[in-house]
Amino acid sequence: MVLSLVVAHYARQLEQAGWQRTGEGSSGPMGWHTWEFHDKENEHWLGVFSILRIPGMERTYYSMAAVLTTWLRGRSAPILEGVGEAA
Repeated sequence: MVLSLVVAHYARQLEQAGWQRTGEGSSGPMGWHTWEFHDKENEHWLGVFSILRIPGMERTYYSMAAVLTTWLRGRSAPILEGVGEAA
């Protein structure tokens, strides 16, 4: 599976959830997007999603998403990550 299709799949899910894309890029086996969101209380959230195609392992990717509110600046942010195989 082409990396750009995998990245686009997750981008559509974030967009459908109300996130706004603020940046994107790719280089070789890596693709990424940055995001922002305002919740019902108008809290400002920032996010980054990246995915890496694992070299030598067909259809295997490492993904990472980090989300934080602006009040967390200077503090640790929760990170969600995983390794999986594309369908």
